[in-house]
Amino acid sequence: MIKMKYTLLVLTLISGWFLSCENETPMLEIDYHSREIYFTAQALENERVTINVNTNQHYWDVVSSASWCIVTKYDNYFVISATPQTSSEIRPRADVTITAGYARPVIIEVYQEQVFLNCTPMSDWSFSDEGGKRVLSILCNYSFHF
Repeated sequence: MIKMKYTLLVLTLISGWFLSCENETPMLEIDYHSREIYFTAQALENERVTINVNTNQHYWDVVSSASWCIVTKYDNYFVISATPQTSSEIRPRADVTITAGYARPVIIEVYQEQVFLNCTPMSDWSFSDEGGKRVLSILCNYSFHF
C-alpha cells in the first residue's frame, strides 16, 4: 500500500513537471514608447494616453498609486488621464502598474506639472496724488475665468 502511494506521488510529480515544461514563459508587453508620462496642470482631454496590452496570461490588470492619476481598463488596452491640478503644490509621482499572471509587472511613472503664476511689474509701482497707470505682466500655465 505504501509502495503504491509513493508510485502515485512520483507519477503525479513527473507528469506535473512535463506539463509545466510545455507552458510558455509568462509575457506582458505594452505598446507605448516610454515608461514616463507627463501631464500639464490643466490635464486636457487630448492629453489622455491610450496603451495597448499584449499578454499570454489569462488575466491582466492595471492600477494607479495616486488618486489624481486615473486609469480606465478595457479589453486589451487602458487609458491614463489626470484630474486638473489647481494648486501650486507639487503632486507626488503616480506609478501605474500593469500586471498579468506570473509575467513581470510593467510600471509607468506619471507626472503632472504644478500651477504657476508669475506677476512682474513692468515699471515702478509708486503713484502720484493724481493716480496713474501701471503695467503688470502675468505669466501662468493655467486658464482662469473671471
